[in-house]
Amino acid sequence: MEKPNIPDLEFVGEWPEGEDSSTGSPSSPATFHYAPFPQRFYAYASDNTFLAAFVVFMVGVAVNMPGISLRGLGEDRIYKLLIYIILFYHLLSAAYYTLGIALYGTTFGKNAMGVRVAMLDGSPVSVTRAFIRFLGYYPGAMLMYLGFAWALVDPRSQTLHDKLASTVVLEIE
Repeated sequence: MEKPNIPDLEFVGEWPEGEDSSTGSPSSPATFHYAPFPQRFYAYASDNTFLAAFVVFMVGVAVNMPGISLRGLGEDRIYKLLIYIILFYHLLSAAYYTLGIALYGTTFGKNAMGVRVAMLDGSPVSVTRAFIRFLGYYPGAMLMYLGFAWALVDPRSQTLHDKLASTVVLEIE
């Protein structure tokens, strides 16, 4: 089986300031700086804290609306309500991570930690790839978060979900 050709990651977009006037070529391309594990961890934790707080707030608002009471609900209805809340959380997470990364290359937590998501060549991530990346969170988390810890030993600091979507997390410069 042939080994896949993985390109060295150098900036492929516009050249930075400082072009050599005699040749019209840049003096040196900008290189990528992969986000280290602690930045990625705190960004992910911040994003999930934000999402959980939002869901708790929305549930609190809904439960305290006039005419709504949880008193008298049977145990089976409470469980059903909890399933709906969990489903809401996962749908909200899917939209948040997919659209944030596809439209802006980052999320609130990633931006606060100074990191962004890009394709292997540095280009923006499509909606499809961002959604694949989001789906990759689940197997990475189900394996005792080993899919996330993979970034500790990977030369590009990629996690399982990055590998699945062919993305990298870079420091914002």
